[in-house]
Amino acid sequence: MEKQFNCPQCGSDRTQKARVLYESGTSASKMTMAGLGVAGGGKVGVGVGAGAGTSQTELAKKLSPPVKPALVGRRFLAWLLVAVGSFTLFNGFLLLATTTLHHKSNGVGFLIFGGICAFSGIFIFKSAGRKLKKRKVKYEEDYTKWERTWYCNRCGHIIDELDSKTFEEFQKLGKNLKELEGLVSRIDNLNK
Repeated sequence: MEKQFNCPQCGSDRTQKARVLYESGTSASKMTMAGLGVAGGGKVGVGVGAGAGTSQTELAKKLSPPVKPALVGRRFLAWLLVAVGSFTLFNGFLLLATTTLHHKSNGVGFLIFGGICAFSGIFIFKSAGRKLKKRKVKYEEDYTKWERTWYCNRCGHIIDELDSKTFEEFQKLGKNLKELEGLVSRIDNLNK
């Protein structure tokens, strides 16, 4: 069992892990339905439907984990540009190799367009890869922070475990400091 601590804002010990509240406030459902109908004249109709959904409380939405990053759209666009560019380059080379001098300009146009598409696709792919790496690092940091997040059921304060532990340490230091001040004043009174 995890150690519970007091909320640094209101002092309540009614705190819970955000993960527990998120999981208890989120439910997934799947449903499949089928129907059969008979019409006049002996005609039969059949229908099938399926659905899925997620239901969440407002608190579960508020305490949800960070979303894992994905750059599927950019990578798809990059592959599409590389494919179109490669196909166009190939056709440009074929036109240059098989046509007369009068039609060679068509082949040059294909080469230019294909080259632009292919190099744009490669650039977008590399750029998306760099962005994905940065987003993954940020996601891992955010997810680690989410895993150490607590929620106060009394005042609604969202607590980072590290911040709270630091707060508790400062409270202890403050109490120790007050005790030391008391001892110093007693010693001063004895010396007078």
